[in-house]
Amino acid sequence: MDLKHITDIKIFIGTNNLYYNAFGVNYDIRIPIKFALIAESNGGHCYKCYKHGFINGVFIGFCAECIDTKYGFELGNGMLEGCIERSDSNCYDINNSILNTYMKNVDNDEIGCETLKTEHEKFLVLLKTKLDQENVFNQSTANICDQDPDQDQECDQECDQECDQDSDQDQECDQDQECDQDQECDQDQECDQDQDPDQDQECDQDQECDQDQECDQDQNKIQEQALQHAIEIGHISVRDRLKHTAMVCGNN
Repeated sequence: MDLKHITDIKIFIGTNNLYYNAFGVNYDIRIPIKFALIAESNGGHCYKCYKHGFINGVFIGFCAECIDTKYGFELGNGMLEGCIERSDSNCYDINNSILNTYMKNVDNDEIGCETLKTEHEKFLVLLKTKLDQENVFNQSTANICDQDPDQDQECDQECDQECDQDSDQDQECDQDQECDQDQECDQDQECDQDQDPDQDQECDQDQECDQDQECDQDQNKIQEQALQHAIEIGHISVRDRLKHTAMVCGNN
């Protein structure tokens, strides 16, 4: 990353001195812009850089750990607790000290802004809380991964056994339901077979009786028509017709 990638750098006047903002971070006006570029290209500042490398809300130097692991001593000797530059390292080079370069002869009350100082302190609290939560989560995940594999196998076996038991219970339940259905079916068939045969006989007799009555009625009607015809043509007298009617009524 080079300077052409910085498109929005703003310079502000603080209560103590000028500062600029690059990539959302405030830097003392004396800090070279390349420091902002290097930090951004390496994922931004770490928590220790925010805690040890800021004075009155603005950046003045990288922490000792980042100097050792990422940036090298050409960017300073590294800041320690209290925003003090490290001076006891075997790699310490006085020529690279910020006190002999861009922050030479600069007092703390000439750096940053009192308003930024308060905001930065609040930011550190929030950042620390977030990191603590992430550490707790990572530790919990690590503990789960480090569980005894034998315990995991036992847990899997117990789960398999429970699944088998559930399957057996389901099969038994299905068998019981089929048995109940078969019994109900048998009972229905027995009920149909056990119906009173006398009822069927009575029904048949009633049907036969009705048929006989209808037959008698038809015969009587035929006879009545024959007699009426005989009277009309003079083959039988009215008196004989009355006698015949009385006989029929007596028979009925």
